[in-house]
Amino acid sequence: MEKNKQKEIISPGEIIAEGEDFLPGDWTIKVGDKIISTRLGVADKSERIVKVVPISGVYIPRRGNTVIGEVVDLNQAGWKAEVVTDPESPKLKAFHRMLTRIFRPGEVEPLAVFQAELGKPNFIFTEVERPISGAYGSVEGDILAIRFTSTEIMDRGTGVSQEADRKLIEKAREICQQQGQQLRGLVAECVWRSESYWNDLEIEPDNGMRRLYRPTRTGKLQQIFYTIPPLEWNPDGTSATEPIKENLQVAIAGYPKQVPTKELAQILRTWWQGWYIRPQDQFESDQAWQRHQDTVWNTLESRVIQPISKYENLTLLSKAERKALQKPS
Repeated sequence: MEKNKQKEIISPGEIIAEGEDFLPGDWTIKVGDKIISTRLGVADKSERIVKVVPISGVYIPRRGNTVIGEVVDLNQAGWKAEVVTDPESPKLKAFHRMLTRIFRPGEVEPLAVFQAELGKPNFIFTEVERPISGAYGSVEGDILAIRFTSTEIMDRGTGVSQEADRKLIEKAREICQQQGQQLRGLVAECVWRSESYWNDLEIEPDNGMRRLYRPTRTGKLQQIFYTIPPLEWNPDGTSATEPIKENLQVAIAGYPKQVPTKELAQILRTWWQGWYIRPQDQFESDQAWQRHQDTVWNTLESRVIQPISKYENLTLLSKAERKALQKPS
């Protein structure tokens, strides 16, 4: 009976499955908790994916095909993210393994760091299990600092990353409310190619995460370059890896176009305290721990804050805004 039920003929608009356990596949959409057919065909329920195989009709593209077309609308793909709180969760380990495949050596903290952090109430990991996608960050004061948001390469562009980010920001707002405050900003250290993606993460309407620029003598704008401290440390307090150059992107409520440098500096100091100062028991002596702290704070002050302190405000630009400024008038 079950086999016949899974291969029934379905008409457009007909409900194929109901419940949060199902995800829409080919020729289906999700409305509430219902999976609805958009095509006449045979229903196919394979594990959690529900799709329709058309009986006849036009060409149906598959992964790897080259297709020329126009995107006229986007809809939610039905992914559902959850907040993971267990430091020993296999989901956290799977996410970390994915990060180490995607990023270069030295760009991802050891798994032990993630596990120690996730035991703290201000650290958040949101995850979609299939495909593997997640977002990881922490609430530092009234700011959400996002360390990683990533999806398996073959599943990018499906909307799954946005679902993990949405849940991350939702949880950050909840933590802030429990502390009697409102979430005031988003900050992240980003690789160059991900700029447009971060532009779409907003702290408030029309205030998405943007890169920082300073004025030059010619009147043009130049991007602020950003360096983070080493991510791995030896027991004697010396660094086991080198500092890393990244691109800083921020969105601060009330500052959609420019951010005051003094306010940014305070945010950075609070953020770095929570992220980059390792626990004292990781080092062999008080002197070793102090050596580690001195290296972290020297990186922040000399390589990040000091170069921007001469400017009262820094300009915020998205990728599209920057390109528009570069076009000849």
